[in-house]
Order: sequence, then structure tokens, then C-alpha cells
Amino acid sequence: ESWSEFLEATAAVGPIDVLVNNAGIMPIGRFIDEDDAISRAVFDVNVLGCGLGMKMVVPGMIARGGGHVVNVASAVGRLPLADGASYSASKAAVIAMSEAVRDELAHDGIDVSVILPTAVETALAAGISHAKGVKHLAPEDVARAIVGVVRRPRAETWVPRSGGLMVAASAVLPRSVRLGLQRLISADTVLSDADTTARASYEQELRRKIGRA
Repeated sequence: ESWSEFLEATAAVGPIDVLVNNAGIMPIGRFIDEDDAISRAVFDVNVLGCGLGMKMVVPGMIARGGGHVVNVASAVGRLPLADGASYSASKAAVIAMSEAVRDELAHDGIDVSVILPTAVETALAAGISHAKGVKHLAPEDVARAIVGVVRRPRAETWVPRSGGLMVAASAVLPRSVRLGLQRLISADTVLSDADTTARASYEQELRRKIGRA
């Protein structure tokens, strides 16, 4: 219903040339302790919300013979983190869905791009610790990447670019070596060491909206 209302409200401005699916939620904690309603909400917002956006907007793009979809995923979609199982899985799903839809729309003049940022300084990342050598991004960093990919379409864009190089390099390493490197830069505890006090308001608001306060 909200998508229909949005499309009706913006129709007078003109057709949608670029759709950016950016909505996302990130509860953290051990997966086995996660409330089922929270798990479902993560996939409802992060995956199904992204898919619904495409279903609502892309047909109009196809009718006009062109358009661009930009789906904001996450670095953890390629490099999952402990204490963020549902979020990591949801972002991996966004990447896979984007790749499949890109192939489906290859002959319709529609570009589908995926943005993979590391932690961004928003409420979602409140209290999240830093892996060594990986700084948190400002929202403007991701915005610039989105504008850049709209101007020059690319299938996958990492923010920062070094993140993609790091994941590509780690993919060819034995698992034991990869885990050792993650421990070396404290990437394995980025979420488990989060400041729960700093995250309290975000987590409480998240549960309130889901009805699990």
C-alpha cells in the first residue's frame, strides 16, 4: 500500500528513471537468541522490500525502454559477520536477487547495480566497533557512489573500493588463513563487541516498530 501511495504521489513529477532501494534494518546478537519476529522483519524489509520496489517500479521502466535500479546491499553480504547472521544473509540475498534480475532485464534497457558499503555512520551502525584499517563511512560517501554508478553503470560497486579488493583476495585463501586475518584486524568481533548502550535506542525503536518492545 505504501508503495502505491508513493507512486501516486510522485506521478505528477514524472516517471521514475532511477530507483534506489536503500531501506534496511540491522538487529545484532547471537542468531540462536534472536526472536523469530525480528528475523522475519529483517528479511521483510531488507530483501522483500527491495524486491517489491523493483516489482512496483521496473514495469514502468520496461514500458519506457530504459531505467536504472540501484540496490544497496552491504559488505557483509560477501563477508558475513558473527552476531549479524540475519542481516548478513539478507544482504547476500539482495546481491543474488540483483544479479538474477539484472540478467532477466538485460534486453529491456534496464541497468541493475549493487552498492556494497562497509559500516556507515547512521543509527543502524550505532555502537559498532571498527575493524583495524577500516573506517566508518559517512552517508555522503555512499550517496556519491550511487550517483557515480548512475552516471556510469556498473554491476557492483564497493564503498570504499578497497573493501572489494580485500574480499576478492580473501576468497582465494584457505578458510583458516582467512579467519586468522579477520582476527588480526578484529573483523570477527565487530558486531559482538558493539557498545550495547550506544545501540539501545536503535534496538528499542526497532523492536517497538515490529511489536516486540
